[in-house]
Amino acid sequence: MKYTVKEFAQEIRKLYPNDYDDLSDEKLVELWLKKYPNDKEKVDLSKEDKVQIKEPSNNTSGSFWGFLRTVIWIALIGGGIFLFYNSNKNKNYTSTDSTSGTEQSSSVSTVQSSPEEQFNSIPIKSDVSEYIDTCKVLEYYGLDDNIKTDIKRILSDPNPDPENKVGTNCGQQERRCKWCPNVFNVEGTYSSIYQNVKNYVKPEDIFTAYAVAFAGAFSPSKVNAELVRCCNLYRSGERYLCDYNTQEFCSEKCKTEYKYNH
Repeated sequence: MKYTVKEFAQEIRKLYPNDYDDLSDEKLVELWLKKYPNDKEKVDLSKEDKVQIKEPSNNTSGSFWGFLRTVIWIALIGGGIFLFYNSNKNKNYTSTDSTSGTEQSSSVSTVQSSPEEQFNSIPIKSDVSEYIDTCKVLEYYGLDDNIKTDIKRILSDPNPDPENKVGTNCGQQERRCKWCPNVFNVEGTYSSIYQNVKNYVKPEDIFTAYAVAFAGAFSPSKVNAELVRCCNLYRSGERYLCDYNTQEFCSEKCKTEYKYNH
């Protein structure tokens, strides 16, 4: 059973409480479906409160004159040649309807927007914009206006974990023990670039705030470089980082021996 526009808007607001209070249900769902068109099949757009999402046009205006021109064209170059050519040409403009499985013909081919275009289409939330514009920490990091705008878009993204990867395993990394010559593997887990940027700009707990303050005080250029890297990754379509734990020793025995010898 599909959601109504109002119900779907409520589901979005549950995921991001207080983030979109300045948007109406219709506007919120409209912006969401523009960014995630596959979710259209979850929403009942047949009712009066549907959002204005552009669909392939079925306008039949002028169909009589179009038919007449087609008949004349067929008569001039031959029905067989025209039908063969037209059927092959139309294959390039056929799209499959995700809700009914039926094929629709469009006069314009569908072009997938680039990751950067998708990034630039993220609407910046007013509270995020106000916070970034008045954040003294960012001035200390020496970020330019373009990077600040990118940070605003990242922190306004309604779906920063689109593949639900955060917290899952992202592979292993080989390390050499700090005390003995053994090589061991450490596990990595996915974290979101969104959260990484937020930790630097607007930390949620006192421990993260202290860590960021320490890093910024002693190496603001490194923080600058990390935020620029995150923005560039986000622009290219990446949403995740692979974080490996800080294990330095292959065993507790090596850790203890190292401690007592240094």
